[in-house]
Amino acid sequence: MLIFLPIGMVVFANRIPIKLAILSLIGGCMILWSVMPRWDRFIAPGPRLTEKDQPELFRQLQSVAQSTEQTMPAEVYALPEMNAWVANRGGIMGIGSRRIMGIGIPLMQVLSSEQLRGVLAHEFGHYHGGDTKLGPWLYVTRSAIVRTVMNLASSGSSILYLPFEWYLKLFLRLTQKVSRQQEFTADALAAKIVGPQAIGEALKVVHSQAMAFDGYWQNEYSPALERGYRPPMAQGFRQYADAPEIKKAVEETLKQALEESKSDIYDSHPALKERLSAINLVNGPRSTAHDPPAINWIRDVDGLEKQMIDHMAKTLKVSAPQAIGWTETVERVLVPNYFQMIHDLGGNLKGLTLEHAAQKLSTAEKCGELISATVLPHIPDGETKRSLASQIVGTLSILALYLRGWGLQNPIGQAPFVRNAQDDRIEPFEWIREFSEQKCSLDDLIAKYREYQIDSFPIDEILNHKINSDAK
Repeated sequence: MLIFLPIGMVVFANRIPIKLAILSLIGGCMILWSVMPRWDRFIAPGPRLTEKDQPELFRQLQSVAQSTEQTMPAEVYALPEMNAWVANRGGIMGIGSRRIMGIGIPLMQVLSSEQLRGVLAHEFGHYHGGDTKLGPWLYVTRSAIVRTVMNLASSGSSILYLPFEWYLKLFLRLTQKVSRQQEFTADALAAKIVGPQAIGEALKVVHSQAMAFDGYWQNEYSPALERGYRPPMAQGFRQYADAPEIKKAVEETLKQALEESKSDIYDSHPALKERLSAINLVNGPRSTAHDPPAINWIRDVDGLEKQMIDHMAKTLKVSAPQAIGWTETVERVLVPNYFQMIHDLGGNLKGLTLEHAAQKLSTAEKCGELISATVLPHIPDGETKRSLASQIVGTLSILALYLRGWGLQNPIGQAPFVRNAQDDRIEPFEWIREFSEQKCSLDDLIAKYREYQIDSFPIDEILNHKINSDAK
């Protein structure tokens, strides 16, 4: 319509405003380009699993597929995720697509066999309800609207931008409501097949453990992988999940989810409490007494883990990550990352001592002096500024002690600490936290530095330290 507007004005009004014509043509072409369907270029999310290599897993998949009256996916992939999903991928607007399934190996390590059968039945339920056929249309349409809004916003034309922004919000509200109903329907099918108890427990485990795994991946595993190392993933997650602070956070997450009664209008999934209430209304089989871990379905778990991590490493442009133990990550990952952080985020620290740096935490203005001038403009508020400045001073404290011969230790899921030859343990990050929470004064903090003889430590020694990058 926009493209033909100038033509219509010429035909019916015998005139054409130049600015309006240019705006109409540019806006019309941008909208036309944005809404054009794109070919779905599917990229494998992990190593592909085959019936030959994983017969037990495929036997279970075939059993669930038969129970839900569905055909098997064309391709099944192993994922380093606390998740499982199905989709129709490839082709254009769903035409020419094929069924794809992804199964998180960490998910299989925390669920029992019946619980995972419930999760798989839920995913096959999306095939059963035709959700994956509708999915490509919704995805393509949503992508087209988002592209249109972004392109029009970048052009600076609010006249064209605002109607599409309004339409996007309306589209999301309506389609996300449909998505939530699809989840309820898939849950009900799973409950009929494995029983409400099995799928209900699976949902609670997934909801809570997904938070833990995300933290583990972001804070523990990804930093090692980015430096070119591959510590044992499953072993590390077990240690992370067993850490007292992580256990407490997981319990709080689940408790909060069980108390939240309603989902948001833009949520794609219903609130956990709503899902569990709906599941309990379904009649299904009771859980069996013998329910072994779902990971028993997988052959050569260690070998498959290596394949997954090698696949993930390629996305980070790291070739053939080196296998190491978790104790080795302190020297090979944590220490280099600490030095890198000071180089990248630290402000004008030259000529300062650690005591000088700590004194700058006293005011928001001085906190900014600890932060790089390239980073500072992007910090939204004073609280974030203080937090980053505190992190920088805590890191400087750890490195000062490390360079003075203290041994640095970093138990998975816990804050790093240092020990000296006499086995004295101190936690510099805890000092900073207590100061930030006003549990101790600046004088108390500096007294700690003096007690351990690092108050006059020259920060130049840290700035001049060569970062270890032997794995790059």
